[in-house]
Amino acid sequence: MRGFVALVSLFFSAVAAPGHADNRPVSLPVQPTSLTLEPRLSKGQEVTGTWQGYASVGRKRVNYIWQISQQGQNVFGTISISTLEGLDKSTHAFEGTIQDSVLVFRATRWLSPQLSTWCMAAGTLKLDETTAPPELKGTWGANPIPGGCPTGSHGRVQLSRR
Repeated sequence: MRGFVALVSLFFSAVAAPGHADNRPVSLPVQPTSLTLEPRLSKGQEVTGTWQGYASVGRKRVNYIWQISQQGQNVFGTISISTLEGLDKSTHAFEGTIQDSVLVFRATRWLSPQLSTWCMAAGTLKLDETTAPPELKGTWGANPIPGGCPTGSHGRVQLSRR
């Protein structure tokens, strides 16, 4: 036990703060600090670029081309939608977030004329980086804005990075 006490005394004397000439310890001021934690993207959650694929509308598929920009977890850009023949094309802006490989989006406004019965969707896509090229897959649905897709509308989305 004596060896233990001596060892503990030796340890604390080695880590003690510098003292006065008479060996009294000096107390050092404590500076308050603050720590802000911001969510970080997991490695590989960068989705900036062009994504191309389709959205299903009932049994039909329509072309979907997304131009995505990303700042941290925030994503924004354009979605162009057209028939498979490339006719009847419209484009709208969107915004959203990506966290834990899940991209949540909602269209915000038309950028080109709405020539058909297209609507602006909201939805959720999952980033899959195990495929080459990476894919975004998920669903679209209602969006409660003027020109948004009505309640009850929904479908699937599949996009590949270009």
